[in-house]
Amino acid sequence: MKKDTLSQVTEKEKQITLADGAQVKLIRITEAVVGRTLTETIAALQLVLRDGNLPPELFDYVYRAELGCRGTMAKVNAVIELYGGEDAASAVRTATYDMTQFFTVVCSQMNKALGHKYQGRISFEIDEESEATVSFDARRVSMILYHLIANAVQHGRTDNKNVEIRAFVKGNQFEMSVRDRGGGIPETKRKTLFLGFTQALDLQSLAMGPFPPMIQGIGLPLCKKLAEDMRGALDVKNYKTGAKFILQIPQSGQRMREISVYQPDDTLLKACMADLLAELNEKKGE
Repeated sequence: MKKDTLSQVTEKEKQITLADGAQVKLIRITEAVVGRTLTETIAALQLVLRDGNLPPELFDYVYRAELGCRGTMAKVNAVIELYGGEDAASAVRTATYDMTQFFTVVCSQMNKALGHKYQGRISFEIDEESEATVSFDARRVSMILYHLIANAVQHGRTDNKNVEIRAFVKGNQFEMSVRDRGGGIPETKRKTLFLGFTQALDLQSLAMGPFPPMIQGIGLPLCKKLAEDMRGALDVKNYKTGAKFILQIPQSGQRMREISVYQPDDTLLKACMADLLAELNEKKGE
């Protein structure tokens, strides 16, 4: 009988002898990630792959997991480069912006980048009772927007791809929400939504899922970190019709008098929305 799922592999076949004589149970290999860096996990999987006596089913399983880990490592390195390193939290650059100008520019930039293959529209609304200006790190806020919009468009489970941004400043608080109509976040993903890269890494899913493995879930932990850099918070509300992510950033009692003009960074957008843009480009070529 063909063994095409891990559950069909016998207990004896789950035991693999490594070069050093240690025994590894692949059914519990996810536990090996705890306390390990991705580099150590990849090295351990590669050691298993070098065993010449692996049954085909197990070789395929480990190969997929190793490939998935390497893909995750590449994305983590890209995020580190984008974020700027461990000392980036101390490099928060706060300026004051006209909210209408900021959101007009960033929404126009995203709509233009996504192009006509994107069957939806990104729109914004400023609360009528809001103050006109806001103080924050525009690079960080735009990165959060790029990731949240890309997530909404890529992972929505309905044909409605419209995304609505709402923002207001009242007193000492700025709040921005990003609302999609994609059918909500599946219950199985809610608990790990904001977990770090390796905390939410599921080797079994990487190994048994589509090939090549799809590496996802890096954007939201980064968004949470960016919000916390600005002494803010990022939360989510889930509905049957879609999800709403809410960013809150405290405002100082006295905002800067000089109003800065927001200048969009297309390179930053392309880095944050790379997966979605690649997906849309593939559709363009069809």
